[in-house]
Amino acid sequence: MTILTVKQIASRYDAFTESTIRNWINDADNNGIHVCIVRPPNVRRVFIDIVKFEQWLRRFLKNSDQ
Repeated sequence: MTILTVKQIASRYDAFTESTIRNWINDADNNGIHVCIVRPPNVRRVFIDIVKFEQWLRRFLKNSDQ
């Protein structure tokens, strides 16, 4: 498993800003991104599993086209 910070995800995918990714995280119950989120105990920072994120992103973008 490879986990990245929101900042690292935003730098990897130029199409998405940190704000966009944080908004997705804040709306995780509605958009399903919760499957990608890694929250270690007693750590405030949120990490994202990159493999699961890419899978989620494909589904999310496909569904948003409909």
